Amino acid sequence: MNEAPTAPTASVGTVHQALRQQILDGSIPSGAVLSQVNLADRFGVSRTPLREALRMLQEEGLITTEGRRARVAVFDLRDLEAISAQRILLSALATTLTVPRLKASDLEQMRMHMSEMKIASGQDDPKGWRIADRAFHGVTFAGAPPRIHRDIGRLAERNALYQIVWRRDQPHLDVQTEDEHARIIEACERQDVPDVARNIARHQARVALMVMAQTAPEHDPAIVRSALQLVIGLD
Repeated sequence: MNEAPTAPTASVGTVHQALRQQILDGSIPSGAVLSQVNLADRFGVSRTPLREALRMLQEEGLITTEGRRARVAVFDLRDLEAISAQRILLSALATTLTVPRLKASDLEQMRMHMSEMKIASGQDDPKGWRIADRAFHGVTFAGAPPRIHRDIGRLAERNALYQIVWRRDQPHLDVQTEDEHARIIEACERQDVPDVARNIARHQARVALMVMAQTAPEHDPAIVRSALQLVIGLD
């Protein structure tokens, strides 16, 4: 666990964001036990704000609790498969609500984020790549209702954790991802809603299937394939 100094009497939000970031970037590993005594001392807070921060992490699915013991969630293939299928289906829905409203400025934003990803790849900067990638995809579902928007974001974060832990940040060096992003922008320019949804679904499914194949090649990801087929069948 990183022991970077944190200002005393940190707020609930500060503690939540600091722990959340360390879980997502792998500094606190999957399955690690979180000592409330140590965390309270480290952040200079009482148990009440610390427990609230842990409760927020639990709601996001990043930790589990047993009594007073908190542990970073342990992830398995079934969890990843469910996350990937949900992302594919929710992203398709959000895309159908967003793409018809996209403006030229939105498309320019997507191109800018693509450039940022390319720069991050050249500098071997996985964190910068992830930020730009998330912003790129955020444009395609920005028009969805807030609840769907939040759910997609949380699923994306959980998916990112798998990639960090199992692929050691290699997605930022994936040349095929750049081609897929270019196809998504091209379909957005034409406002071809089904084609945007299909391209996003194929992109998300490919990355998920690659992670699962590398981790457990004997596993049959039928749920992901079913979700993909539902979206590809859009008219």
